[in-house]
Amino acid sequence: MSTDIKKLKLVEDEENYTGGLLLKGEKINGYVITQKLDTDSGEAELYFCEKSEKKYILKYYYKKTIFSDLAEKLTSINHPNVIKILDVGEHKKHSYEIDEYYEGGCLSDQELP
Repeated sequence: MSTDIKKLKLVEDEENYTGGLLLKGEKINGYVITQKLDTDSGEAELYFCEKSEKKYILKYYYKKTIFSDLAEKLTSINHPNVIKILDVGEHKKHSYEIDEYYEGGCLSDQELP
């Protein structure tokens, strides 16, 4: 469920952005959508979002998925080599997850604590 930052590419033109399921400025559990990302995930759309001026990745699934207890357990994982899933839930009959965001490319290239 982690997000491979290396594969993310910003959607440059507004036409592609407006084709997304979410709108710029829309709020999900306090996270504000700022930009759609172009990715070939096939299962979800990816967005940058912000909360308290910090940037996160929102994975917005095309279908309602069954997160239940497993998702809640995933949010409790805290390890320096794993992107933390901060929030999971449903919005407009779609499932979503909010992940930490690290700038600078692939996580394998990063020095994490």
